[in-house]
Amino acid sequence: MRNIFLVFRRDYLGYVSAWGFWLGLAALPLLAFVGMILGAFAASTTPARYYAVIETGDTYSVAIEREFAQQRERLLESAQELSDAVAGGAPAPTDLPSSADTIAPKFVEVAAPGRTVDALRPWLLGEKVVSGPEGSKPLFAAIIVPDDGGPIQYWSENVTVSDLRRQVEDAAREISRTAFLKSQNIDPDILERANEAVPEVVEQRIRTVEEQAAAGNDVTLADQAPFVMSIGIAFMLWF
Repeated sequence: MRNIFLVFRRDYLGYVSAWGFWLGLAALPLLAFVGMILGAFAASTTPARYYAVIETGDTYSVAIEREFAQQRERLLESAQELSDAVAGGAPAPTDLPSSADTIAPKFVEVAAPGRTVDALRPWLLGEKVVSGPEGSKPLFAAIIVPDDGGPIQYWSENVTVSDLRRQVEDAAREISRTAFLKSQNIDPDILERANEAVPEVVEQRIRTVEEQAAAGNDVTLADQAPFVMSIGIAFMLWF
């Protein structure tokens, strides 16, 4: 038995003393951290992209911009909630955006240099540039809305960035839903009022009468500590 222990100790010490062992252990969390940092940096430094909406009127143009404005509102709320959570309930940092309007847009609508995809092709392929609030740039995407109610055409050379396409889809869904409700003589705002009428679900921790009198029923960080500790212990076991 002693010989088995000696062999085990020799192999174990030889394994953990190798620099590759520690490098491998640190690689996963390090790469995850670097990935998050690079992702946040890329999101904050990506220049605004130009897009154009070709339609009769401005229905989709206004709806798409409204979707982006709501997205900026959600980003502002998330940033403030995260800041408050990190600061332990303290006021948000002074460098936090004061309103959604101060968040730089990632997509900017410009005047369409053409009305058909063939006319827009040089700008979409980067062979020509279009003027906009941030200088001259290629046209990132063109949204062509047919007058006959057919499919909306989304043209872009970049098929990996889907943020703008999703906003177009949301705008189309909102426009279609509003038109359908109006055709049925139903107020389109009724859905929003129905959502506002939904009661909030407040999480409460059940405690004894004595504990409730002392600590209340709100879920605190101490209540969530077992979950956090389990993650830490799992990492330590893997380590």
